[in-house]
Amino acid sequence: MAIAGATSALALLRDRKPLHPKGVVGRGVLDISGAAALRVPVLDTPGSYEVTARFSWAIGVGPQRADIHGLAVRFEAEGALVDWLLASTGAGGLDRFVLQTREPGTFGTLTTLLPVDSPAGPLLLRAEPEGHGEGLLPPAEHQLYAALGRGGWQPIGRLGVAWSDHDERIRFDAVAHPTPGAGSYPLVTTLRTPAYRLARLLRPNPKDPAPLG
Repeated sequence: MAIAGATSALALLRDRKPLHPKGVVGRGVLDISGAAALRVPVLDTPGSYEVTARFSWAIGVGPQRADIHGLAVRFEAEGALVDWLLASTGAGGLDRFVLQTREPGTFGTLTTLLPVDSPAGPLLLRAEPEGHGEGLLPPAEHQLYAALGRGGWQPIGRLGVAWSDHDERIRFDAVAHPTPGAGSYPLVTTLRTPAYRLARLLRPNPKDPAPLG
């Protein structure tokens, strides 16, 4: 509930999203190589998916100042809506679970930070930018990897996005829209769900899906 409380306080102070209030939206393609063996069909099977993506600044002081970066990716797989949420972290065995700030115009590793429950074990995703963005915009290409817990990273594909210079009112929800074959651990759901619901109650978005339950 601490996360939910902090979210509600920020929402009351801002006439916008409580977290990741600033961002840019783009459309692109997610290409999965199918080279992994993670027992999650979407990641183990070669495929190409059209995506809507949002790159954001978590605290809201970026992109002109150092901030935590966020990358949200939405696509449809196996007839279901899927949301991936990544944030700027390290890539090592421990710092993949630790948020890091990035200086303006500097881009680096992003991971899902909190693992999801897969048949193979606790699964994390990682996006590694390629090249440089245009000005303060993020790079258009990211290499994608997956790991189980603190284990080694396996390449799983790439993400290409044509970024715009504007934002859209889209809310991503990794609990409501999990990757088919991988769900949230109860603790992760407990941490995230109150924050999602309070954000929607305090700052409604007509495009949001109906709340669960």
